[in-house]
Amino acid sequence: QNTPVDDAAGAANVFTNNQFGQTQDLSALAGQPLPGLKVKLAGTNTVALDAGNVALPASGNFTVIAHLDAAGTPKLSVFQNDTARTAAGQGRLVVRHTAAAPAVDVLAGGSPVFRNLTNSNEAKADLPAGTVSASVVPAGATTPVVIGPANLNVQAGSSLIVYAVGSLSGGSIPVLTEPIG
Repeated sequence: QNTPVDDAAGAANVFTNNQFGQTQDLSALAGQPLPGLKVKLAGTNTVALDAGNVALPASGNFTVIAHLDAAGTPKLSVFQNDTARTAAGQGRLVVRHTAAAPAVDVLAGGSPVFRNLTNSNEAKADLPAGTVSASVVPAGATTPVVIGPANLNVQAGSSLIVYAVGSLSGGSIPVLTEPIG
């Protein structure tokens, strides 16, 4: 998490010295193939993730995230961001499981709101704007709490995307957020 990386396509770095949690706008690359996409330790040729050839969608709103799969192996996932309008006074909460961890449930007020969320998948709901206090627990359980409780600010007319990243066995599962809209 504290190691900066370079993102390379083919022989050239596309983005350099990316810090943990930092995002990059890929819209200038929309519709282009990225041959030999690799995530390397910054300033080196040491490959942390070799994603192979990746074709970026030509249109739409997408997030590409390098993360660990459930077993702890680095992988790349592409998520299409839901940009549909929400009802007046509502916002969208999207939770994405991108941590080296088994299936989880997301609790709000102690009750499951998203069940059996597995790595590389998401769950979402349109909610009244306001603060949601959420916790993450193993699927089918109410304890132990592995994330949270965290107060999430859902804003009217926008989406708040929350990523669980890191490794359960490594004892570190931070949360990253990405507002859309």
